[in-house]
Amino acid sequence: MDTALKNVRVVGSPVVLVGLVVMAVAVLMIADPFVTQMLTIALLYGFYVMSWDVLSGTTEEINFGHPFWLLAGAFTAGWLNLEFEYSAWITVPAGALVAMLLGLLAGGLTLRLRGPYFALVTLALAVTLYKLSFIWDEFFGGEEGISGVDFITESARGDYYVVLALLAVSYLLLHQYYRSRIGLILMGIKANDDITRASGHNTTFYRIMTFGIAMFFAGIAGALTAHVQGSVNSELAAGVVGTLIVLYAMIGSRGTLAGPLIAGCLFYVLDQNLRVLEEWRTIILLGSIMLAIYLFPDGVVREIQDRIRRRRLRHSPRSEAALTPEEPGSVATASSPR
Repeated sequence: MDTALKNVRVVGSPVVLVGLVVMAVAVLMIADPFVTQMLTIALLYGFYVMSWDVLSGTTEEINFGHPFWLLAGAFTAGWLNLEFEYSAWITVPAGALVAMLLGLLAGGLTLRLRGPYFALVTLALAVTLYKLSFIWDEFFGGEEGISGVDFITESARGDYYVVLALLAVSYLLLHQYYRSRIGLILMGIKANDDITRASGHNTTFYRIMTFGIAMFFAGIAGALTAHVQGSVNSELAAGVVGTLIVLYAMIGSRGTLAGPLIAGCLFYVLDQNLRVLEEWRTIILLGSIMLAIYLFPDGVVREIQDRIRRRRLRHSPRSEAALTPEEPGSVATASSPR
């Protein structure tokens, strides 16, 4: 439990916020709108992975169907924009609410059970929505999806700043959620569900509520994707997207919030830059993922935390005193029998 609480405190490190400020300034030096849009989608990928980490990082419940809620938010935003000409300031909150309601429904049906049921149901939901997008083409647009969705602003740079601002606000809100009493209860559930339940906490309620909150932010990310790309298609619910989200969260250190966010952004940029080596792109990307998992089994952030903690212990006066050999007449001699 102590380790979990330390992770919660580290999540609040200003490193993430400093990084977001740097990204806000750096984009001013980029003149190519294509590069700006690529960075915007990279932020969205960080959004995807961060929203996944809200439940799956604080408990042992693994969500393999995260793209289902991303696509639910995206299709809701796209449909409202095309049918009723609502702007992104209406469609994005609407997509988030739809994703949250679906999350509460799915969580209420599955999170009461123990075992792999939740993971299997979420995976089945993602596959079902992926197939339905081809069957109900009048709503989902079939294989090509729906296009003609309005952009958030008039420029790629404007879209970038809107996504960056919403990502920063979402991170701060989730960070406070992690540090709250509910966040501590979730860490207790992850450490030992039975003990947390025995202490009087309704662990099922907290799981369902947290899943709904996580899917609210997933809906925001999905709806933003629709407006940034100007279209929505079923590729967002493909199995490879869900798998990559889980892997990126693992590499970034599941349960730290900041780590999955950074990993999602960086690995998307890596993937896009590998397009120059299209034949080797997938092999290099997967190889990089496997190498990162092999070198950092607990994730990069926790590896950094452990090294900092060991260095502090090594240089602390208490640890030096403990490592100093005892001399004759010291505490050991004084404590000898009279």
